[in-house]
Amino acid sequence: KGNKSSKGDSGGGDSRTDDEIRNPGDFVLLWNDQALAEVRSLRLGAFDAVRTYAILNVAMFDAANGLDGPDSNFKYALIEPAPEKINGNKIAAISAAASTVLSELFPDNDFFFKS
Repeated sequence: KGNKSSKGDSGGGDSRTDDEIRNPGDFVLLWNDQALAEVRSLRLGAFDAVRTYAILNVAMFDAANGLDGPDSNFKYALIEPAPEKINGNKIAAISAAASTVLSELFPDNDFFFKS
């Protein structure tokens, strides 16, 4: 039916196919799983791990909610939303933000985050 999702498969991982994952919240979880896998593989300390998750989640939050412009139900974290609602794809916005953050934080694996 679809490819198994490789993003975020850190052992137990998500066994659903790509076709079954369509909720933006699912993608937030998948990118957090990917960050967790990096933290574990690099054996990062608590401070660096928390920093990674904070930067990642703030970026995804602002990317997804920024599309709603002033109609957003949430206040922005760092980047003010567009002055008007943008007809964009929240999943793409979340993935672009997450890919950019993880590529910057873990440049040795940026080929993986951008694939």
